[in-house]
Amino acid sequence: MKEGFYEFSNFLIETADNTSILLWGEGVTDDQIEKVRGLHPDIILMQVPSNPPEQIGKLVSVCGASYVIPHHHDTYYGKKDMDAMMKELGEAVTSHSPGTVFVDPVPGKWYSFSKILKVE
Repeated sequence: MKEGFYEFSNFLIETADNTSILLWGEGVTDDQIEKVRGLHPDIILMQVPSNPPEQIGKLVSVCGASYVIPHHHDTYYGKKDMDAMMKELGEAVTSHSPGTVFVDPVPGKWYSFSKILKVE
C-alpha cells in the first residue's frame, strides 16, 4: 500500500513545444538534489514550506532551470513577512544559479512562458 499524497510527489512534465517543467512537491534533501542532477527543466514550480532557501538554491543550481516559481507559500500568509521571505528565496536562487530568473508571483496575475525553438 502506498502512503502519502500526490502533492508530495515530484513530476517532470514536457509540453508540446518541448518546454520542461519540474513540479517539486516535497522537501529538498541532499539525496533529492542528487536525483535531479542533469534534468535541466526550463521551469521549476517549487514548493516553499519546509524547504530552507539554501537547499532550494542548491536544487536549482544542479538543475540549471531558466525560471523558478515558488508555490504553496500561501500557508505563510499572515504568519511571515512574505516580501522578506520571497527576497530571501530569490537571493538564494540567484546566488547558486546566476542565470536563473526567480519569479515572485503576484496573486491574481497570469503568467505566460514559451520556449522558442530555432530551426536551422
